[in-house]
Amino acid sequence: MKKVLLFVIAIMFATFSVNAQIASDSTALADSTIKVEVPTTASEVERLIDKYGGKIIDGFNSVVEKATPYAKDGFRIAVKLQIAKGIAGLLPLILAIVFMISAFKLNKTAKWTSEGPENFAAVLVVICAIISAILFIVAIFFTYDAILYLIAPEWFAVQDIINLLK
Repeated sequence: MKKVLLFVIAIMFATFSVNAQIASDSTALADSTIKVEVPTTASEVERLIDKYGGKIIDGFNSVVEKATPYAKDGFRIAVKLQIAKGIAGLLPLILAIVFMISAFKLNKTAKWTSEGPENFAAVLVVICAIISAILFIVAIFFTYDAILYLIAPEWFAVQDIINLLK
């Protein structure tokens, strides 16, 4: 409770001191005259634009010249990222094919009975077939985009840069 009371008193003191400062400043402003020169004709405005416009353009050009090497390196990195996305998108398809080939090769040594697999190779065939089926379903969703990332990585790099700037 004491802290709240001290806080309220501090706010009231700050408010009164700010009001007193504003009142003394307004009387000082009323006593002094401030002259601001505003160009009244279009020719004066054009002259100011001509005078300072060149300096602004020169500054902008120097910033662009300094940033160009970094932008080129950034674009190269963005293109490599798109290629990596393409390769990563093809991994489910590649792994599905690998597991499918493994299942066919293991099936040569597998022994089956009417009740199910008889040896360890038969169990591995079932496991590889299930994993292959799951990876194939995942690959259906990712392969198209992965191929696009590999065909035109520059296009997707530009799109990522534009999305970054938004």
